[in-house]
Amino acid sequence: MKLAITFPHPDRALSPNSSVPLTTKAAVVCNRKRVALKGATRQAAFVQALQATMQFPQRNFPARSYEVRWMYKGRIPDVDNIVARLKPLIDGCCQAFGIDDRELELGRVKRIHTLGADAGHVEIVFSTDILD
Repeated sequence: MKLAITFPHPDRALSPNSSVPLTTKAAVVCNRKRVALKGATRQAAFVQALQATMQFPQRNFPARSYEVRWMYKGRIPDVDNIVARLKPLIDGCCQAFGIDDRELELGRVKRIHTLGADAGHVEIVFSTDILD
């Protein structure tokens, strides 16, 4: 059984390669903003995943693996940066599913270049099976 949830791209500040200010005071402010952004992203993912699971009678989804479809335009992104930016989304979804994210297996990350309306979105497909 599969469940696909579409999100807008997480903020670039969540990327490990995002720039950090050089002054100490600015770096502290940037870190506070990043922590707040992670929390807001996690909460938004929780709400959206909870709405997506309303179609199931038991109201939770026993996900065991997931795969990512990253729709973009412009330069091709690094896979490791995609996975790092998705961490708050995955955490929020797992919280809504009532599972521990340590049990999830990452199947694959597919980068799809598009110029359509779906550019700037990411689709996370959760599955109850382990993907090979």
